[in-house]
Amino acid sequence: MPAATVNGLMKATQTEVTLTPEAAALLSRETVTIRRISASIHALLYPPRPAGLFEGMPEHLEPKDRAQWIQQREVAWLSEDFTDDRIRYRVAMEKVKFRAVAEALVEPRMSVEEVERLGDEVTPIYIALLRFSKLIDDPQPAEAASEPTPA
Repeated sequence: MPAATVNGLMKATQTEVTLTPEAAALLSRETVTIRRISASIHALLYPPRPAGLFEGMPEHLEPKDRAQWIQQREVAWLSEDFTDDRIRYRVAMEKVKFRAVAEALVEPRMSVEEVERLGDEVTPIYIALLRFSKLIDDPQPAEAASEPTPA
């Protein structure tokens, strides 16, 4: 691949994210550079769902309805009580953002353990990563949401 093409690919698939003041102080820099991650890689960062969540699932659900049914079961399962298994599952779910940011960081390169040290300051980086990777939608501008619709 010619250098110009590689440079264009790099530029199109990475972006700078402005850090919160707390993260900037911890990292001694104002921004980090992240690259896109694929939906399949992001999905693999999640822990496996507990097998019991799928018990009693109707067989002929459409994919969207199936996902909604599983999500409702998961929320109910997590709220039932705080057993060690459920706490481990919650912690594993929380660690997805740290793994994703570590995977996406171009500059500076950081391990998952180093990213975890940022604590809650990693959340804005994670959200920027999800938006840049097109894994979540960008929010609608406030002006567009408040404009009256024509009658």
